[in-house]
Amino acid sequence: MKKEEVKADYFFEVSWEICHQVGGIYTVIKSKAGKLYQLYKEKYFLIGPYYAKEAAIKFEARKPPKEIERIFSELKKNKIECYFGKWNIEGVKVNTILIDFSKYMIKANEIKSRLWKDFKIDSFNSGEEFNTWVTWGTTAGMLLEGLRKKLKGKIVAQFHEYLTGAALLHLKKNKVKIATVFTTHATYLGRTLASAGIPLYEVIKKIKPKENAYKYKIPDRYSLEKAAALNANVFTTVSDITALEATNLVGRRPDIVLPNGLDISKFPALEQRAISHSKFKTQILDFAKVFFFPYYRFDLDNTLLYFIAGRYEFKNKGVDIFIKSLGQLNKKLIMEKSDRNIIALIWVPSKVEGIDKTLLQNKINYEGVENFMDRSLDDIKANIIDSIVNQKLPTTRELFSGTFYYQMKKKMMEFKKKGKPLVVTHNLADKNDIIIKALKKAGLNNSIRDKVKVIYYPVYLTGADGLIDLSYYDAIMGCHLGIFPSYYEPWGYTPLETGALGVSALTTDLSGFGKYLLKKHKKCKGIWVLKRQNTKEELSIARLTSIMYDYAKLTQRQRIQKKLEAKSVSNLADWENMVNYYIKAHNMALKKVR
Repeated sequence: MKKEEVKADYFFEVSWEICHQVGGIYTVIKSKAGKLYQLYKEKYFLIGPYYAKEAAIKFEARKPPKEIERIFSELKKNKIECYFGKWNIEGVKVNTILIDFSKYMIKANEIKSRLWKDFKIDSFNSGEEFNTWVTWGTTAGMLLEGLRKKLKGKIVAQFHEYLTGAALLHLKKNKVKIATVFTTHATYLGRTLASAGIPLYEVIKKIKPKENAYKYKIPDRYSLEKAAALNANVFTTVSDITALEATNLVGRRPDIVLPNGLDISKFPALEQRAISHSKFKTQILDFAKVFFFPYYRFDLDNTLLYFIAGRYEFKNKGVDIFIKSLGQLNKKLIMEKSDRNIIALIWVPSKVEGIDKTLLQNKINYEGVENFMDRSLDDIKANIIDSIVNQKLPTTRELFSGTFYYQMKKKMMEFKKKGKPLVVTHNLADKNDIIIKALKKAGLNNSIRDKVKVIYYPVYLTGADGLIDLSYYDAIMGCHLGIFPSYYEPWGYTPLETGALGVSALTTDLSGFGKYLLKKHKKCKGIWVLKRQNTKEELSIARLTSIMYDYAKLTQRQRIQKKLEAKSVSNLADWENMVNYYIKAHNMALKKVR
């Protein structure tokens, strides 16, 4: 694409996820902010909601410029409190305005009444969550209206997802001369239908959107998203697959697709990745000892780490076929008496009621062994040195005291457990958890004969979870293969991030990222694209099983080559290239406003 020249004097980006992490849009905004700042400089502003706890960590409050301060004063008369400052995003400090709309919530019903009257947004049965979004959105629209009056020059505002819809519609209703871009990252109706098991892409042209919105009790979100899309100067989405969805479900074909990317320069270089992989893999395998070794042991040197990660969307994220494929892979490896073991890590957060007590006790016992050895090392070292200077090879009796043998046997007995390992690390609030059910049905129960072992880890990887204690990116770098066989995935950051971290990955042709790769590559180059579109589930499962099996057979040298290829493929989605699509969308919107 021809490089676009920035034509706007000011650019405002509006999202519920500014300084407020909820989902993938947070990554979109944060990862490209540096590139947009290079283009717009101090004329680039982010607008989001004010939440004191998050603001205290991510937001650096500053005195606003005079023209903005006047607008804040006017809004304060309406009980709308605005905060100006900087969001420090990986070294780049971006102008940010956070809106405390809590006192304006008394206007929620009045706002919804106007939205019905002006745009036929049906929120009669909406709950507190929807009220929150439209109230905040309206205050963001009022802020932008005020900014338009004070700032000279051409202004573009981009709105992410239906949560910002009320802001865009406020500008439309009041005929504010700001060029508007509305981006849907996934239509709410599409996600709802896919989650309900509807074969979305097979029947998409037959779906009656409004009828289904009422059937699934989401008319408020559906009608807000549709109104925002229809009333924006430029309507965009993040992938070709979502463009198809939006055209049929929202009723407007996107003017341009804005593929998501990453700032690849922020990811570790080759040498650092190699060191990190070794370090973090050891940390994961140490946890595997805690999880499995009280019951039985297996060769960790001949064990590979596969993982899946994402929101708890069993079908949409492909957790269903991942588990079925693992079951088939397990049978295949058992049948051929393979020496290879696979540990499949399921990093899918759910509601939990604490870490399982048995696992906690296993961890305490393991740490007891470590502490015992730490205390004994000085004595063992002294015995070895004494043997060397006396010119003789030490016997075990000379190396280890009787006390050491006694304590060691005691620790061994404490660590050993009867039965078999768990499959999940925490006590789940849902006693009918569908992932647990699927694992049982697939025959994955962590028996001693299984070649595929499973660790279902239903909490966020924060780096301080009390078990693995690794951050999300560090945990990825410790693994060998990331598997994301999504059925519904408007873009798909996880395989892209995995590749950027130098780890092989799998996505599908029903994800935006997968579609993007198919345009660029015909063959697998470190990131596989599993065919799921217009394909029977059984065939997709068989293909996924085959890919996981073939990867398990690779030599270490071949796996390293796949890592290098995965990293190379991820470079295709660098914001250095992708941000140009955004500038083109902004310029298109300016033309329509004029």
